[in-house]
Amino acid sequence: MLKKYIGCVSLAIDGGRVGNNSILNCLIVNPIKPLAPLLFDGIYNFPGNSESYFKEVSRIIIELQNYGIIVTGIVSDNFRAQVKAVDHRESSSIQKNCENIIIRSIIWIPCQCHVISLAISDLKSTEFLEGVENNLRVVINNFRTKMFKKWIGAICPKLCPTRWTNIFDILSFLMKHLQRIICIANTENPIVKNDVDSFRHEFYVVLFEVLPNLYGFMYLYNKLIHVLENDSTLAAECPLIYEEFFEKVQTFIMSFNDKHIEALGHIFMKSTKKRLLKTGNFSLLLF
Repeated sequence: MLKKYIGCVSLAIDGGRVGNNSILNCLIVNPIKPLAPLLFDGIYNFPGNSESYFKEVSRIIIELQNYGIIVTGIVSDNFRAQVKAVDHRESSSIQKNCENIIIRSIIWIPCQCHVISLAISDLKSTEFLEGVENNLRVVINNFRTKMFKKWIGAICPKLCPTRWTNIFDILSFLMKHLQRIICIANTENPIVKNDVDSFRHEFYVVLFEVLPNLYGFMYLYNKLIHVLENDSTLAAECPLIYEEFFEKVQTFIMSFNDKHIEALGHIFMKSTKKRLLKTGNFSLLLF
C-alpha cells in the first residue's frame, strides 16, 4: 500500500479523543495523485503538548523517509501546541531544531476549514447575532424532545462544535421544515402552546433574526468548506478559491437592501481575511 505513495506528500495531523483515550491521527495526503488520504499512524494516550507533537511528528517524518515518502508540507489545526511544534516560522519548531535537511525544508499550512470556522465564530459574536448559539441551543434541545420530533416529523441536528457545517445543517433543517415549525408556533392547541411558550423568546429570535440573517452566509460558507476539504484541492489554489468566495459574498449582500445583511457581509469578509493572514502562511495566503 505505501509503495503507491512513494514520492512527495503532505502530512496531516489531527489530535482528538476516542472514548476516554486521547489520540493523534497522522495521515499522508497527495492530492496530485488519484489516491485517498492514508492513515499512517494513530498514537493513543497522546499528551497533546508541544513536546509530544515535536517528538512524534519528527519520528513519523523520518519513518516515512525510510519508505521513500518525502513530507514537503504539514497541515494541522491552529492550536498553539501544534503551531509551536510544526510551524516553520516558530523558533521551537521541528524545522528550526532538526539537522535533517528534508525536515528543515517542510512548510506548515493551517487547516483552512479550521481557519474559516474561526471567522464564523467572529461573526456569531457581532451585535447583530450575539448569543446565536445560546438561542439555538435552547431551541434545538426542545426540538430534539420526543414530542417535538413527533410534531415536526423529523429530528433536529444537535450542536456539534467539531463539525464544520453544523450551524448550516441546523439552519437547513429549520428551512426544510419551516412551514410545519410556523404552524407549531401559531397553534392554539393548549398542550403544544404551553411547550412553545416555555422557550418562545428563543424560538422567535432563531426564527425571525438568526435564520433570515445567517442562512445565506452559512450556505456560502458550506459550499466553501466542501471545496476546501476536498482531497483534490491544492493549498496553492486557496487564494483563487477565496477570491471567488468573496465575490460570491459581495454579490449576495448587494442583492439585499438590508443594513443587517450588508453589515454582516462586510464583517464576515473582513474577519475571514484577518484570520487567513493571521493564522496562515502569509506568502501562500496573501491575495
